[in-house]
Amino acid sequence: MAWLVIRSAAWDKKENYYLILLKNIDIWKNTLSGKLSFFDYPGACHDQDYITKNEHYKNLAGKGRCARVAIQDSMGEGRLFLPQKAIQAVDKLLSENNILAE
Repeated sequence: MAWLVIRSAAWDKKENYYLILLKNIDIWKNTLSGKLSFFDYPGACHDQDYITKNEHYKNLAGKGRCARVAIQDSMGEGRLFLPQKAIQAVDKLLSENNILAE
């Protein structure tokens, strides 16, 4: 019976980890999409001063940075029990979007 309690506690910990990981991936994705909308008009790439000083852009950048750091930090623990394909997918996501993170 004790093994059932231990397995249940382990599953609760994993479930909580998955929820936090998915929440942070969603936040990061949404902030990247929001930041991208600042470059949707002609000449946007030449208007860096407006973009980087815009409060909404700064807010998105800050939330995205926090979510990305949380994903990176949580991967140490996640590597203990996540399937190899999931680890590779998160690593790929982080590396391919590294430039967009800033």
